[in-house]
Amino acid sequence: MALTLSSRATEHDGVTLVRAVLRNDGDAPRGVRVANALKAPVLAPRPGGVVADGWDDDGYEGVVDAGESRALGYACRAAPREDPCVIERDERARETGRRRRVADAVRDLGDPRPPAAGVPTAEQPNTSDAGAEIPRAVAAWLDGVEARTAAGTATPEDDRTLAALGARVAALREDA
Repeated sequence: MALTLSSRATEHDGVTLVRAVLRNDGDAPRGVRVANALKAPVLAPRPGGVVADGWDDDGYEGVVDAGESRALGYACRAAPREDPCVIERDERARETGRRRRVADAVRDLGDPRPPAAGVPTAEQPNTSDAGAEIPRAVAAWLDGVEARTAAGTATPEDDRTLAALGARVAALREDA
């Protein structure tokens, strides 16, 4: 047989990683279907968030040119075994080109996200107190809470009032 497959599986944290190499020692391109022999679906490579070309839940299908090798790798949530994948179909590759699919086009486009520097951020409200006057009664109350907190004598009422004040300030900022 001109097409050979060598593979091995290793388990890491409940996921089996399968590494395989297809080698075509023949003089013609070979169309091949490599089937997963583990007892769970294939977790195929996903460059750019799209399943890599040739992969499905059961394995890989592609062409290996004459004298070439093709490295394959995938994950599976199943226990490893000695031969984690097998050649299911091996035939002379057809000369006709295949039609492109939508997934092929999406894969070619790459990452659709704009660069972080190009995304505007929400304007944060000015939280500095520079130049802002706090009413004397509020400032005196806050100073008292601060002193009690520093001394370790803050009361549950202080905590409830501060929480209510924080909620009120947040609501006012949302309305502004």
